[in-house]
Amino acid sequence: MNSSFRRIVIGASALLLFGGCVPADRGQPSASGDQTCEVTDADLSGFALRNPSDQARAQETLSCLIAHADAVLEDTPTHYGEAHMRWHAYAVLEGQRSEHTLAAPARLLSRSEVAEAAAWIDLFFEVGNGARLDPYGCRRVPAGLSTAYEHAKPDTVSDLCDRLKRQQPDPGDVNALSELAPFHACPAADAPGHEAIKMLPARLAASIDGDEAAFACLLDHARPELDNGRAPIGEAMVVIAAGYLRGDVSEAEWQRLEAALRDIGPGEEALLEEALNEARTRYGVVLGEARD
Repeated sequence: MNSSFRRIVIGASALLLFGGCVPADRGQPSASGDQTCEVTDADLSGFALRNPSDQARAQETLSCLIAHADAVLEDTPTHYGEAHMRWHAYAVLEGQRSEHTLAAPARLLSRSEVAEAAAWIDLFFEVGNGARLDPYGCRRVPAGLSTAYEHAKPDTVSDLCDRLKRQQPDPGDVNALSELAPFHACPAADAPGHEAIKMLPARLAASIDGDEAAFACLLDHARPELDNGRAPIGEAMVVIAAGYLRGDVSEAEWQRLEAALRDIGPGEEALLEEALNEARTRYGVVLGEARD
């Protein structure tokens, strides 16, 4: 059965989950007394749970999402992903299931996907504490999901986080961090892991060693906002500024950034100057001959 759309029997009355869990034929139980959900993978956001006008059906909605994750795991485990783990994790963190039920599905995922599933549930539904970061930018996996994390497959980000947790270098000691977080390759834009830790090896290699490939990686990850006409913020803004000083960001792109900042509000000149100064400080080793 295709995991993108499936009918699942879970309870007492007919439910239709499409674009959000929406009950259909309420008060018309089937002859078997079961409840049927039709679920698309797009519904896994679970935003229907956040709808204030639909709180009376929240438990039915949640049961629908958990049942969908169960069905994918049983019928087409190759389609099981982080979005399905969110609802299994929710069930465990809310005390509806045992932590040990996560061992089997977790084996299909990376440890970073398990951590990101916990973060999603915490960020959007305030269940668990998976959105919290440690001093290095790694996700803190809730105690109830430790079994899932241990059974999941190690990956680049989880290996780095585990190494940092064991060695516990001073978060402000960039040289010590650099030894534990060497840059080997640019992570895919959709690779799991919080941005702060996922891009740490590239940031260190670019700022300390002047690694051109590492800086190109940073710029590739910072460009999408600029290309979409939005103003990058935080570290992305600094990287874009460094790219402009290097000549990797064109005058036309820089003008688009100025326009995006003006749309936000006055003071874009001060913001850009601050970003340029920070870029010279942080990435001076890769700038070469900077523009005036």
